[in-house]
Formats: sequence, structure tokens, C-alpha cells
Amino acid sequence: MPMKTKYLAHQFIRTIRRSARILFAGIVLPLLAAAVLQGLHPIVASAATSFVFTGNCPVGVEPSHSKWTIPCNWSPAGVPGPNDDAILMPQPPFTQLVTGIPAGTVVHGLTLGPGGTLGGTLFGEPVGDLTVTTTFNWTGGRLVVPLTVLVGGAVSISGADTTLTTAGLPGAGVLNLAGTTTLSGALNVGGFDGPAFINNTGTFTAQTGASMNGLACCQNPSRFQNSGTLVNDSGSSTTPISFMELANTGTIQLTSGVLRVNFPTASPSSNTSFTQPNGALMQIIIGGTRPGIDFGQLQVSASATLGGTLIATNATGFTPTPGQTFRVITCGVACNGTFTNVRGNYSAQYHPQDVTLIPGSSPPDSDLGLTNMPTNITTNATGPQGAVVTYTPSTATDESGDSSTALVTCTPASGSTFAIGTTTVTCTATDSDDTNSPVSQSFTVTVNDTDLGLTNLPTNLTVNATSPQGATVAYTPPTVVDEDSPLPPVNCTPASGSTFAIGTTTVTCTVSDSDDTPSSVSQSFTVTVNGAATQVSALISLVNSFHLPGGIQTSFDSQLQAVQADLADNNTAQACSDLTSFINHVQAQSGKHLTVSQANQLIAAATNIKKVLGC
Repeated sequence: MPMKTKYLAHQFIRTIRRSARILFAGIVLPLLAAAVLQGLHPIVASAATSFVFTGNCPVGVEPSHSKWTIPCNWSPAGVPGPNDDAILMPQPPFTQLVTGIPAGTVVHGLTLGPGGTLGGTLFGEPVGDLTVTTTFNWTGGRLVVPLTVLVGGAVSISGADTTLTTAGLPGAGVLNLAGTTTLSGALNVGGFDGPAFINNTGTFTAQTGASMNGLACCQNPSRFQNSGTLVNDSGSSTTPISFMELANTGTIQLTSGVLRVNFPTASPSSNTSFTQPNGALMQIIIGGTRPGIDFGQLQVSASATLGGTLIATNATGFTPTPGQTFRVITCGVACNGTFTNVRGNYSAQYHPQDVTLIPGSSPPDSDLGLTNMPTNITTNATGPQGAVVTYTPSTATDESGDSSTALVTCTPASGSTFAIGTTTVTCTATDSDDTNSPVSQSFTVTVNDTDLGLTNLPTNLTVNATSPQGATVAYTPPTVVDEDSPLPPVNCTPASGSTFAIGTTTVTCTVSDSDDTPSSVSQSFTVTVNGAATQVSALISLVNSFHLPGGIQTSFDSQLQAVQADLADNNTAQACSDLTSFINHVQAQSGKHLTVSQANQLIAAATNIKKVLGC
């Protein structure tokens, strides 16, 4: 059967299984109807929400039950964003296929369990890509979408069936690891539908029980590309990397156990399963003569191409004796090339199928150190992923004329993208001539989320009171500025629509977000409510603006000045009476010395003043 037909058939079976699961849930879970309603009316998610993929959208809304971007496929309803955790943990025996992940998708955390397929496709949509800023917990299932874990992130790969695959999709099956990764289970890589690639620029540690297995090889093998630090710390056991290539341009630390690169030997001329070019580094700690037990060993079943530097360091308390040998690398076909530099009190003997270390006669020194360590760095984020931070690495100190040059490495490296928060940078100096090697010191990089702010703040407002209590005032709250989605709410006190007392009141608007520094931002404006006395003065000015005949204007002014005197004497009853007389006088002059429009303005203003006084 053609590969494309097989793949579509496989996806069809998954869809049938999903339909069965939905029917089952409809029978045994009486709350399904409520869940559907929630899917049709998604809630607005707050920061640090955990979204569980359920695929429970109604058929009429999303018939494939697989789309990442459809809110009703998640619980709670919504779509996980940069501050959220996405969880894909199907309940056996059911499986889940999550498709349609947009390019540039970012989440805070990700959990992928057995039975889940993250990043497949049903309808030929683009593969997209996914970035995890903090934690990726992978206990099973298939990873198809290209996934990146940023500097400062933590990855745990465990379980017996985790698979990185392309599923036949161009550009898929790529795992970029810039943080700290631990592998303690079986990781399957690639397949006959195409090779997959693991690119490690952080620290990747293979623990006891770890293995990587290429599901197809030879013609187009999958690859583990290490340009960071690959640590094999498997105790006395073996970590197999089977049917795939291991390329080291960074550092390999053979701390304990055996790192075995298994590769077919049927075509020796074309099967170079391990390469280390010049500029790369391999470190081995020697504590005895038993390979894989007292010191770490690299076993290559086919051919290896060697270069770069090999550092051999004695374990604390161990001193080799003349005549002892340490077979640190074995090759099933051929060990090609040599290390350009062997550091430590050892020399290397190269044989067609192994590299053996012979101890030297002079003891190593112990004055290795670090100087010019960067101080702690604080900077502001430039985007949801954090900020690119550069620094000058520390320098190694060693005695003059040392036969080797101490190597300093800092992790995360200068120029990396540091996530929002505080990340520890560790700089390590290594020199196999020194008994105290390696030597490490640390500093911190803190990336602040500082873009929280408010814009479009209302200008100061002035209104007339409409009752003894003041006036009801409505305003448009300011707009929140932040990189987070959804935006945090703004709270203004007193709120829009409140009754403001006569006089001047300060309105304070505040927005808070724990991710930002500072975490709370406030701005203010004032609302001034004019009382009766201020409104009488304004009424006098209005009368005078009409430029009435002298006697009429003087008569009106005298009546309003009498109201002012009443108010100054706290004689509210007389003020009400004088305002009534003023209104009667205006009504008598309406259409005569006053136009009807002028009269209506004066009557409305005087009537409102009476309301303020409670007349």
C-alpha cells in the first residue's frame, strides 16, 4: 500500500476511535451537555491556566475533534497561550490526534502522554511549529510538530513509548532543545516515512534506562546533533543510540556507563555513525580500570570519525599506576582520525578499532580557577519569549607555561534567549592537567516583564451636580498595554457610573500582572462636581452673555446675587424662594426681552440648581 494511503487509513482509524470515545462519554458522563455548552461559549482564560485537550467539540462545530485552535476541544474552553500549560493525556484505550497547530505557537508548559499524537494532520494544513518556554513532560505518544524548548526550560522524557516522527510531513519531526533535558526512558526517532532530528544546544543527560532508537536507518538515518552538552550518566548500564547518527560539535561527558552507538555494519564504507570534528570536546572521568563501570566508555558498532579534544580527568581518590590502560573508545568497523589534543596526564594510543589511554608519569597541578566573572544581569523583556542577553564569559586562570589551555564554557551561552524570570548561568573551566578540574562559578540573568502600562487615560472632568448627593458620572476607562494575552483587567475607583459628591474626587485606575515589574501600574484623573454656588455664578455669566437691556440685565443679576447671599448665609429655603422668583421673572420676559431659547436656557439652569438644593 502506498505510504500516503497507509497514513490516511491510519488517521481514519483514529477518527473512528475518537467517535467511539465521544459516544462512551455521552452515555456515562451526564455532564457532557454542560461541557458542550461551555465549548460553544468559551470562557476567557486567565494567566497560568492548564488546558486539557479533550476533542469534545460538537460534530457540527468541529467534526474532526482534533483542531488545536478550536476552543471547545479544550477544557476549560479556550486556546492555550504563552502563559498557559497544554496537556495531551488520552485515557487508554483511546487515542488523540491534535492537528492544525499554527506557526509561532508558544506555550508555558506541555505534557504529552501515551496515545497522543501532537501535530499530525487530517486535511493537509501546514505543519506549524510549537515553542515551550518552561517545562515539557513527555511520557509517551508521538511528537510530529517541530518543537523548541527555550533556554531555561526543563524537559523530562520518560516512559517506554515516546516517538519523534515526521508522519510523512515535510519539515516535521524536529526537536530543538536549548534548556536542560533528562532522558530516562525509550525515545523512538524517525521512521520509514522520513528521518527525524534532535538538535541539542543545552544540556542533555541520559540516565539509567535511557535509550534512543531510530525506527529506520541506513539510506536516510535520523540524527542526534549535539552542539551543547551531552552527558551519559547511566551508572553501570548501557545507553544505546540505535540505527541513527550521533554528531558532536559541542561537548560529550562520559560520566558513567557505556554510550553505545549501534549502527548497521553491512556497508562499512558508508556507515559512519559517530563524528566529532575539530573544535568539539569529549570528557571522560577515570576512577578505575573497568570500562563502563569505573570510567565512561563510547562504543561505536560501525565507524567513528574523531577530532577535537579529549579530556581525561581522574576521579577523586584515584591515581593510575604505570602499566594500566583505559580503552575509552571502541569501533566495530574502524576508528578513523585522531584527537587534535588529549588533555590530562594521559596519552592516547590509536588502534584500528579502539582508542586507549595510557597514564603519564607527572602528577597534575591544582591551581585552575576562574576570574572576571560577570556580575548578575537584569534586563527587560523584548517579547513573550524573554530577551536575548549577551555577556563576556569569565576567563580561566592557570599556571604560566601549562602544557594545555583551560577551556571555559558558560551555559546558557552568551547571545541566548533568556526566558522571563531569573536564570542561573554556570561557567566552567576544565583542564585535565589540574586535579581540581572542573571549576565552576555562577551568576544570574533576570529578565523583567516591564511593558505593563495604561494609555488613553480620561482627561479631568467637570460636571454640574444634579442633586444634593452630586452627579452620576460615566467615563471610558483607560486601555491596558501588555504583551500577555488575554490582557489583565483595569480597575478604576470610583467606577464609571458612580455618583460623585459635590467637589473634586480623584479617580485612580490600576492594572496588575504578577509577570511584570513593577507588577502594578496606576494613573489618575479628577472629576469635579459643581455645587449650587458655582452654578449660580455660571448662571450670572450666562445672563450677562445675552447683553440684555440695562434694566432687565440688572434686575436678573440682582435676583441671582440675592440667591448667592442666601447660600452664603446657609438659608436654603430663601434661596429656593429667590430662584422661583427668578424663574417667574424669566418666564415673563420670554418672547419679549428674552428669546424663547434664552429663556429656556436660564429656566433649565435655575431649575437644576433648585434640584441640587433639594427645593
